[in-house]
Amino acid sequence: MNKFILLIVSIFFLNACSYEPILQKKNYDFEFNKIQFSGDKTVNEIIKNRISKESSGNKKYKIYYNSKVEKTVVSSNQKGDPTIFNLNIDLVYKITDKDKIIIENTISKQSTYNDIKDKFELSNYEINSIKSLAERIGDEIMMSLISKN
Repeated sequence: MNKFILLIVSIFFLNACSYEPILQKKNYDFEFNKIQFSGDKTVNEIIKNRISKESSGNKKYKIYYNSKVEKTVVSSNQKGDPTIFNLNIDLVYKITDKDKIIIENTISKQSTYNDIKDKFELSNYEINSIKSLAERIGDEIMMSLISKN
């Protein structure tokens, strides 16, 4: 019963203070007119689609980024077979306006997961993890530019 009352009170306060998610707005006053990248092709395309789709506005910026994906074995069993993996995506990016550097930053996201006996399922899980991490990196790039402005 206490959880129900807490839920009702939370909903009331969130509606009363006109809570609005920052990334839900989708009306950014900037866009990237030139996107250049190097590194992992899959990650770069996901980030490019994410930041291109969500930006449209008057201010035009250029972005350059380099991504690196690294999959490592964290733990293995007594036979030497891997049991836990770590997937790490590092991204170095630079946002410029009229050849003046506005933001230069590094983002690192990681995910740790257990081995799956079905290799097809493991591959699909890794692809979904990479997509999720790359989208979060794209959101973080957008937030860094919003907070700078």
